Amino acid sequence: MSPVANVAYVTLEAGGQILKFDTTSYAQTGSAAIGLNARHLSISGDGARLYVSRYVTPPHCPGEGTATVTPTAGTGGEVLQLDATSLGLVRTIVLQHSDKVDGEAQGRGIPNYLGAAVISPDGSQAYVPSKQDNVKRGALRDGTGLNFQNTVRAISSRIDLAANSEDLASRIDHDNASVATAACLRAAWRLPVRRPRDRAARWRCSMRSRARSCCASTSAARRRASRSRPTG
Repeated sequence: MSPVANVAYVTLEAGGQILKFDTTSYAQTGSAAIGLNARHLSISGDGARLYVSRYVTPPHCPGEGTATVTPTAGTGGEVLQLDATSLGLVRTIVLQHSDKVDGEAQGRGIPNYLGAAVISPDGSQAYVPSKQDNVKRGALRDGTGLNFQNTVRAISSRIDLAANSEDLASRIDHDNASVATAACLRAAWRLPVRRPRDRAARWRCSMRSRARSCCASTSAARRRASRSRPTG
């Protein structure tokens, strides 16, 4: 729903379309092809920009179907920015591969299963919850085995809306957590709370310090969602 006009938007994930409706007459007033797996919608406070999260990340990394994967800055999770009036594509914001060293509290990987972008009240930034798939790991690819710590991780990616690009250094890694599916902003908006797939757990993250504190967690088990493409 637009915050400034009688307009609503709907994504057709399987059909690869976005539709626009007049909420007074209920008539469809526009449509655009945006590609498959576009699922979640967000809209800017002024109603001018739509952000569409592509739920499943396209397998665009060079060599992804081989033993040697070489992610680039232009390949990764996709958040489409559309003009809310014309539905025209303005740009694709890429959530790129992270090269952090695999460890207990962090790891490599590419964002996948993207949730809706959560836009800050001042419109300066947005956070996108998702999982992160370690496409470089595996016996075939780097010789290291897949394990529960570094096969799939839960993350939230920060987008700088002034620069219209991801702030990769500020990506939040939710350690010991199930897949991040949604997020919300508190009234003070410095503390986004993300909703994991495991409903028994909830995490609060500081936008300023990127520090993480657990509000409530009754399960330390990580429920890993398998990716549709192989990791080696």
